[in-house]
Amino acid sequence: MIDDNFFLALIGAGNLGSRYLQGLAQSSCNLSIVVIDPNPKALALAKQRLAEVKGNCQIDSVEYALSLDTIKNDLDLAIVATNADVRREVLEALLQRVKVKYLVLEKVVFQCAEDFRFVQNMLRERNIKAWVNCPRRMTPFFRDVQKQISLRYREHIPPISLSVIGNNWGLASNSIHFFDLLAFFSRRTTVKIDVSGLDQEIYQANRCGFIELGGSLVAENKLGDQICLVDNMGERRDLEVNISFPDAKIELQQLGSGVTTATWLDLQEQSSTSYKFRMPFQSELTSMLVEQILIEGSSFLTPLNESESIHIPMLHAFTQHISTVTGVDSAKCPIT
Repeated sequence: MIDDNFFLALIGAGNLGSRYLQGLAQSSCNLSIVVIDPNPKALALAKQRLAEVKGNCQIDSVEYALSLDTIKNDLDLAIVATNADVRREVLEALLQRVKVKYLVLEKVVFQCAEDFRFVQNMLRERNIKAWVNCPRRMTPFFRDVQKQISLRYREHIPPISLSVIGNNWGLASNSIHFFDLLAFFSRRTTVKIDVSGLDQEIYQANRCGFIELGGSLVAENKLGDQICLVDNMGERRDLEVNISFPDAKIELQQLGSGVTTATWLDLQEQSSTSYKFRMPFQSELTSMLVEQILIEGSSFLTPLNESESIHIPMLHAFTQHISTVTGVDSAKCPIT
């Protein structure tokens, strides 16, 4: 148990935000939480989901509100789980109202490079640390892979290839997870993206007002890292992920049950090792990430400045493709 009392704001109480709240209920920290969403139905969902988990006696209070005006105290941490199109506006309003020490932002963080620049300037002026929730960096399997890469290759990590193939997995909204994973393993972020293989059709996303993309894209950098992402749309199928090094390969299959099977092939030793694991739910990750931030001032998640360098080439490539298909120029990429 941690004796200090921490003030938190959870902004965005929809499907994902309510899962954050469930995770906060498992924290060993003393928390005073305000949950904010302009949609009363989202607040009702958050209340319902909090009631589904065993309450944590360390939570001093949970307040539900429709606007930021309810926040009366400076915040130790704000989790901003809104849609990407309003996140800059929300952050600007929040930081004009109260002091915030730490931020966790959902991905896709913003829809254009200008929003990154604007928000980064605000955070630098206020000395605020921020991270982006790409949770594979917190998942034990992928952390172990990163550790093995560091042990095997030390400071000279060779080119890494990563491929993803599946149907209807949300290429536009979820590509960032795999660009981030490649950066996590390689310690390199800059890639040039070729979207000529994407479908010449813009699909409607499940969330109203946002789009999805299908087809394939490839990306690479000058040091030889490569990524290939394929979404054939249509009926869902298990997602296949392959990660290749000069002397090893990892084959993963994300099953519909939520279980991932993994095989590590050591090409030098001509041996293989098999694993099974489940990607943790957000409700299972939140308490650990929040305690790490509040107590240590650090996080396994991606720092915002690193995530910016991963986001911007992707946003630029997607925006160019959307403009080519629709014939309409846009300064923003309508994904979340």
